[in-house]
Amino acid sequence: MRILVDTNIIIYREDHKVIDTQITGFHRIAQENHIKLLIHPGSLKDLENDKNIERKNILKSKLNVYPQLETLPDFRFDADYTKAFGEISRANDEIDAQILYALYRDAIDFLVTEDVKLIKRAARCGIKERVFTIPEILNFLNREFETKEISLPIEIS
Repeated sequence: MRILVDTNIIIYREDHKVIDTQITGFHRIAQENHIKLLIHPGSLKDLENDKNIERKNILKSKLNVYPQLETLPDFRFDADYTKAFGEISRANDEIDAQILYALYRDAIDFLVTEDVKLIKRAARCGIKERVFTIPEILNFLNREFETKEISLPIEIS
């Protein structure tokens, strides 16, 4: 399973503060079940917009822990997708379009984000069921990988 982790999730996890238990739970389940967590190269571009130079440099250095998505389909040649995605008016919109297109073209299985606008655009593109917030992915992975106790009959001799 390949899950793309959006920039905002990386910032929540890697910023200089106590990590939310849902984020640590998500990462633990992913690690225990050999799920590949990836970042999109656009996330590095996204961090360039951070005005706080020190925080930007710290976060960029921490992104090196995550493998980058190696297959980068280009959305600009897909008229149906660009129409569904909608207007691109900012640099951030282009990064979002690239991230969602990776999901749309099955380069990844799921996307985890807390970006409401990105989630709405995923719905417009028909891929909302594969986009999760942190609580949603945690719930999904817990169901997917839950351990079931098996009762064996006890033999009495």
